[in-house]
Amino acid sequence: MEGFVASRSPVVGVMDADFSHPPEGIARLYGVLLESKADAVVGSRYIPGGRVENWPAGRRLLSKLACLLAWPLTPVRDATSGFFLIRREVATGAQIAAGGFKICLELLLRSPVRSVAEVPYVFVDRTTGQSKMSLREAMGYLTQLRQLYVLRFVGSAQGRSVRYTRQG
Repeated sequence: MEGFVASRSPVVGVMDADFSHPPEGIARLYGVLLESKADAVVGSRYIPGGRVENWPAGRRLLSKLACLLAWPLTPVRDATSGFFLIRREVATGAQIAAGGFKICLELLLRSPVRSVAEVPYVFVDRTTGQSKMSLREAMGYLTQLRQLYVLRFVGSAQGRSVRYTRQG
């Protein structure tokens, strides 16, 4: 979030530095953002054309479960995606409580995003380095979901509609 605030670019984004997210996909996300006039565009593993490669079955199941738990909050099918672009002016005022892979979901609910597009991409698991996924991360995500459910169904995001488009 500090990087978003410090940026002078009208569009900011997030992606993993371990090449799990394809750098060449940024141009596609940016093109869809401009063409659709969306506030945000999310790279998705879980819409037609998207997929995950080299992930163990257990990790894949946990990822899909995390997204399933978020579906009542947002129309985005890969709300835990760490590969997205967002208009800086939309993101900069948001008060984000979580970090890591959950920032996309936070921004979708805590910022004034009015339209979002989802673009398929192929996620390739890292070949080096360590995943940050742990029991502590999972528990943090459940705490975050509880807070976001309250925000969405009781608090300030109640009744807010978001225009959603899926790009093939």
